[in-house]
Amino acid sequence: MNTPTISEKQQQICAYLYVYTQHAGFPPTNREIGREMGFIGSKGRIHTGQVDYHLTILMKKGYINRAARQARSITLTLKGLQLVKQLLGLTDTPQPEEQAQPEQKGLQLLGITAAGTPRGAFPETNQFIHPLDGLATDNVYALLVEGNSMIEDHICNGDYVVIKPQSNYKNGDMVVAVNSNQGLDEVTLKRFYKEGDQIRLQPANSTMNPIFINQDDWDRSWNIQGKVVASFRRNFEG
Repeated sequence: MNTPTISEKQQQICAYLYVYTQHAGFPPTNREIGREMGFIGSKGRIHTGQVDYHLTILMKKGYINRAARQARSITLTLKGLQLVKQLLGLTDTPQPEEQAQPEQKGLQLLGITAAGTPRGAFPETNQFIHPLDGLATDNVYALLVEGNSMIEDHICNGDYVVIKPQSNYKNGDMVVAVNSNQGLDEVTLKRFYKEGDQIRLQPANSTMNPIFINQDDWDRSWNIQGKVVASFRRNFEG
């Protein structure tokens, strides 16, 4: 294989994408890539803008694919896999459709989402829960709810919500919305509504006000982590 036409840092990102996905069964987030690559400012904030810059180059040069505004959607192309094979000295790199899946441990609990005022992005965990057969599938994970903004939808503080990332969302979907303003992610659980030139994030609690975001601010700083497809009110063994 010819010498790649990308920087050393971009090669490292490709290798990290491969190793992370093989271990976890799904791709890393921009923040996880930024932390691994050392894109961290003096105040400890991860520069997700630097990550996006390198990912844009990798996509333009055919090393990765990623879905617009969809979390954990970065995948290596065949060209990217060939590069990783060269970098890591692998003799048998599986093709994307042939990659072995890790042993199913249940539904991964990725952290906490705020059902109220947006709070800092959920921490990573290695816990797994076992809600119902059929829910522990690829690209689906669980979050622990903190707050009471969705109580009129019967989702209370301490419940679990099951999240499925997807490419499109419609009005009324209950979503985990992420505000990445200035590299500091904040998350909130709300119902999504697109209304003209603004987005409304609506709580299901008559004592709380909705969050209104104009379209420019939404496009610049916000994304949807995923849609709520189920919720549970019980204790699970990890």
